[in-house]
Amino acid sequence: MSAVETPESLTIDYVDSHARLRGDEVELVLCGLEGAADATTLVLSGGGPTVTARTEAGTGLVRARTPRAGLVDGQWSIALDGVQVDARLLVQGARPLVLLLGVEGPPSVVPKARPVVPTPSLTRRVVRRLRRVVRR
Repeated sequence: MSAVETPESLTIDYVDSHARLRGDEVELVLCGLEGAADATTLVLSGGGPTVTARTEAGTGLVRARTPRAGLVDGQWSIALDGVQVDARLLVQGARPLVLLLGVEGPPSVVPKARPVVPTPSLTRRVVRRLRRVVRR
C-alpha cells in the first residue's frame, strides 16, 4: 500500500453487532471482525469532536464503552486503532442508539412536491348530484 492509499474499512457482522445504553454509558459491540483481537482503541468522530474508548477484544468481537454525556446528537463514524469500521453510530436524544450500515450514508433527497388538486367540498358535491337528478 502506497502513502496515498487508505486502508479499506473493517467489515462487521450487521446481525450480531449492536449499540445500546448501559446506565449512563454507550456500549458498542462489533462482531465479525477478523484480526481485531488486538484492537485497543475505538474512536468515535462526529464531524469535529472525537471520543476515545478503550476496547475489550475477543475472537472476532470488540466491545467498547464510553460515557453518553460525551456524545452529542448526530452521526458518529467508528474507527478501531485508526482503521475505519464499515458502520456509524446514530445518537438522537432520548431515543435508542442505532448502528447504521456503511461508512457513509446515501445523500439525503428531498421529495418533489406533488401538485395539489383541489377537491370539491362535500356540500358542493351533493349540490351537483342533486342538480343532475333534478334535470332528469
